Amino acid sequence: MYNLNDIQSKFFTDKLLTFKSSLNSSTSVLDSDLTGGSRSNRYFNSGVHPLIKIENIEAFLPNLSDYTIAAYAAGTTYGNYNATFSLDDVVTSSSKYYISIVSPNIGQTITNTAYWKETTLLSLILKDKIRSSIETVFSNLITPNFIVDNIFMYRVADITNDVIENTSKLVGYRINPTQSNHLLFIINQIALDFEESETITFYLYNQNTQVSTFDLVSTGKRFEWKDLTQIEISSNTGAWYLFYDQSTLTGRAIGNNTIFYNNMFDYANITPFAVDSIADFSDFDSANLTYDRNYGINLNFSISYDLTDFIKQHMLQFTECFQRQFEYDIASMLYYNPYSQSELRQRNINSKELIMELKSYEGDTIIRRLSSSYKRLKATLNKLGYKDNAFTENEDDNFTIGSI
Repeated sequence: MYNLNDIQSKFFTDKLLTFKSSLNSSTSVLDSDLTGGSRSNRYFNSGVHPLIKIENIEAFLPNLSDYTIAAYAAGTTYGNYNATFSLDDVVTSSSKYYISIVSPNIGQTITNTAYWKETTLLSLILKDKIRSSIETVFSNLITPNFIVDNIFMYRVADITNDVIENTSKLVGYRINPTQSNHLLFIINQIALDFEESETITFYLYNQNTQVSTFDLVSTGKRFEWKDLTQIEISSNTGAWYLFYDQSTLTGRAIGNNTIFYNNMFDYANITPFAVDSIADFSDFDSANLTYDRNYGINLNFSISYDLTDFIKQHMLQFTECFQRQFEYDIASMLYYNPYSQSELRQRNINSKELIMELKSYEGDTIIRRLSSSYKRLKATLNKLGYKDNAFTENEDDNFTIGSI
């Protein structure tokens, strides 16, 4: 597991790979995230196939005028585009394009450079292509690798005797992960057990900051598991709190008079709690822990690896793969894209030679350079001493490489 947006954001912030400026005066100008010195001393359009240049890429993209970006609206709340990569955080104003670089961003004029950064439509499209290549590299190298999977922590309580009186408090679980550089805690399911049918709003806080919220519907006097869009809890970030507000219940939770056994004690300290308000999270008192009830909440957990920090610490080692994957993806676009502005013959591209670059491992071809870069990266990762088996092994010489 890894936070792809976080990794991609660091890639652009660090300017790990950039485009060398073209001497062609007609070449479109790119924004500063994509130009200037490259930290890795590698470039997207240098040391690659001669076709991979900005002029060709722009010519083979769909008509840029077909892309619609909303006009700036003062009353809209924008997020940080460099974290979300969402077009909702891109605006137009006076025929120019801007990305929001702060979240939340509301009511800040487009000229305020602390909140907005000017860009170009071509830059946005190129960033999307680069992000796609980065994603392909990781999907080829990394597979989810669970340490333990689908661990159930629950008790089917007696509906007559095991009810929890409603005290109008915030109740749930305090999850305090074991200190680790790369463990990821995943809540797959929550089982609900309540007297009455309820729509329960759950909140997930990390320390005293809300991370997410979601609703689950329970059926009265029926113990049932609810699937979730995976809730991920990272280690080394302090305590997490998963809870609901008792005052919103119609009836009572079922699950009293029992010790809640923590089957994940090797990886996290998970304890039921009750507090009066969210303010209590900033100065949590052990007296708020309630060991003898589960407030009608039962958990299904998995433990996986969170490789985000590891990858970010070793981004330079991934650079060649990023460059070669982008080279392959753009060459594929030049060959396959049916919506290009230019036909092959208009750009003097030999289709037979190009398909050999994409398919043949004979000679110094694009696909062979890409395959070699993956092999070198795997060897480097092994030398780094990372022995968690999170990186897939591929014994074949010919990798299956994804395209855009």
